[in-house]
Amino acid sequence: PVYNNYYENTNTTPSAEEWDELGDYWWNGAAYSGDYEDWKAASGVTFEIEDRDFLGDEQLIDWDITINTIEFHADDEEWDADYPPEDSDVVLYIPAGNFSVTLNYQLWNTTYTYSETDDVWGTTTEDTIYVIDDDSPATYDDYTKSGTPEVYAYGIGEGDTFTVFGNEFYVLDVNASAETVTYGHDWGKEYLDSGASKAFGEYTVKVLDIDVNRDKALLEVTGPEGSETITIKTPDEGGKTVDVFDDGGILITLHDTFIGIEGTETVLLEVQTDVETVESGDELLEGWEAQFSFGTDGKGNDVVTAITLTNTEDLEGSTITLINDDNAVYKLDYVVNVKKKDVDDDDDDELAVDAEIVFLPEERVYDEDTITVGDDFEGWTVDDIEVTIEPTEAAIVSKITTPITVLDTELMEAGLDSVDSNLILVGGPVVNSVTAALAETLGVPADYEGWASEYGTGADSGVVKYVAEVEDINGYGVVLVAGSDREGTAAAAEALMKYLAGLN
Repeated sequence: PVYNNYYENTNTTPSAEEWDELGDYWWNGAAYSGDYEDWKAASGVTFEIEDRDFLGDEQLIDWDITINTIEFHADDEEWDADYPPEDSDVVLYIPAGNFSVTLNYQLWNTTYTYSETDDVWGTTTEDTIYVIDDDSPATYDDYTKSGTPEVYAYGIGEGDTFTVFGNEFYVLDVNASAETVTYGHDWGKEYLDSGASKAFGEYTVKVLDIDVNRDKALLEVTGPEGSETITIKTPDEGGKTVDVFDDGGILITLHDTFIGIEGTETVLLEVQTDVETVESGDELLEGWEAQFSFGTDGKGNDVVTAITLTNTEDLEGSTITLINDDNAVYKLDYVVNVKKKDVDDDDDDELAVDAEIVFLPEERVYDEDTITVGDDFEGWTVDDIEVTIEPTEAAIVSKITTPITVLDTELMEAGLDSVDSNLILVGGPVVNSVTAALAETLGVPADYEGWASEYGTGADSGVVKYVAEVEDINGYGVVLVAGSDREGTAAAAEALMKYLAGLN
């Protein structure tokens, strides 16, 4: 809330006939009775958006958002009038350091139970659900917490993949003492014969010579920075990991040299590329300072339990874009609603003004729910569901002259942006990588545990779902035929076939 001079809030009939006659009815944190400075002091807000980023392949990481203060600026100066700004003559302004987002990567698996006894028949309805989140409140909707939450994830450790605002990182090292996280691309270990070469992203490594007796090798490394020839030793010979161009572009470790059965000299190399080390307080993403919270996993290894990102630059504009991820661009927008009425019969309208700042995605994200006959929905009981199919007659398909089936791996390799027709996806996210990639858009869980929790297992878990337009595949439609397991998928396929057979 920003400003409101409605009678219900001020106990005073709106009397201003001109905008600059509007009085001090700014929100002060408790009522619409303050001035601009009171509003600014109370303009901070804290809220949460569920399941925005990933830990591994599971989208479970919430955004805990805090805005400490918001200001209005006009003509490069801060607002100083009693009346609120009109939408067109003001910009929103959040000073650097006043907008932060915390992502908690330590997750808990909490059991919640529900029990209700029917007032008429005395029968008892019971249910149990499992919720994975970064907190475990005493209640969840109508369910009550049962037992002690179990650790689902200790945090981000070596070898983990995670995202921040949709940007993916692979962790090479976590050092709590130094308060650092090192990330990059780990190519693992590779065997290369003398004279052979191999590409690692933008870099190529060629083995020029191998000294098996002294466990060292001569390598030529070529990349965007140029070309370097290096001599590298194994750790047993006092060798270390070599940062070839001293910029984290490519790091090489020699683990072993040996002569093969056929007399071929071979090295065992470990290669990492695009390596960056970020210290707590550095920028992890452009414009965002990162503060790391550290802990340990079940084996005593260092992990990052949370990351708090804070804006390093002032944010301003008629609308302010706050967060950009793969799915939506979130923004702050100042919205003014004006009502006019001649309440004192002097032939001039009085102004009733309500102003607020809203936080919303530019592309709205809607929650979906599934209801069946007998369910309660917002106080109503569903007695019947009527479905109308358009067109009422199925199209007559001509003879198929080209293949219409394709493996999910083939489609993912070609890229989702290569899709040029509607899709029927068979199989859940565990067995079908396309289903997994589109899970959020289709409104279904992205892993087995989530699917089993929402739909159960066996034949009862089968789902047939149609989404008319999916942006990730160029706006084409998707029919999903899937279940938690093979029995569920088979049941879903059977249901679809029965439906198709019943069309005229």
